[in-house]
Amino acid sequence: MPWSVWVVLIVLLASLNPYGSFVILVLCVPLMGAFSYVPLESLAATVSIAKAMGVKPIYVWPATTVFGAGLLCIRLALRKPENPFYSHAATLLLGFLLAAAISVHRLSGWAGI
Repeated sequence: MPWSVWVVLIVLLASLNPYGSFVILVLCVPLMGAFSYVPLESLAATVSIAKAMGVKPIYVWPATTVFGAGLLCIRLALRKPENPFYSHAATLLLGFLLAAAISVHRLSGWAGI
């Protein structure tokens, strides 16, 4: 298995532990801070998407962006199979997104999550 799969497996295992979930969410804070202005421009769309997903509105746009970037990397990996960068990037982006989703679900009762 490539190294990116091992990294994702370690992060997924860490997200099953409450302390690991907390660390993963702390690592996600800069991305959420970068998108903190977006819900103010399209508040109605953000709230409706958040209600459909079952999360708070702060998580909608960072998750959508990471998911879109992961899909873009998958497409580039299929177009250029000789370059392993795109497949590693897709694995890491989608794996960390899954770990963050598990962390948000596990810690949903905590304050602010």
